[in-house]
Amino acid sequence: MKPGARRGRVRIELAWPPERPWPWYLAGGMAIFWLLALLGFAASHGQPEASLLTRAQWQALRVHRQTRQDAARLTRDLAELQRVARSPYPDPVPTLLLAQRIYARQRRGAVASTLARQALMQAGETAVQLAYGAVEPRALAEALQAAEAQLLLLRE
Repeated sequence: MKPGARRGRVRIELAWPPERPWPWYLAGGMAIFWLLALLGFAASHGQPEASLLTRAQWQALRVHRQTRQDAARLTRDLAELQRVARSPYPDPVPTLLLAQRIYARQRRGAVASTLARQALMQAGETAVQLAYGAVEPRALAEALQAAEAQLLLLRE
């Protein structure tokens, strides 16, 4: 802006466009509503009540999803512990760090997976004891079998 120049005002007018009166807007809105309703009906396979879940059903679905996630984590952690069990002389420090990671990941979860999580944490503790020479390899094998049995029960 040049020095000494005056600032002008901008005037904006809002009005309905004359070529599209309000009944067309109403008809367009209703058409969009009915198209969305038709898409929703088609997505529910013609059964409108199939997509309506009660609060208890939503909670059951959430618990089931949480249990599946817990089972996936348990499977990964069990595989890592089995890798340690295959080693003839596991290194104590990585084994301790693995057991701590397993404990941190498994201390929270669904109620349905509590026994499996506890069995896996016990197997991690046994792996650390094996690495330090406090228990025989058979004790770790038994702890891993118990954890695997609990995991199989969880998957059923």
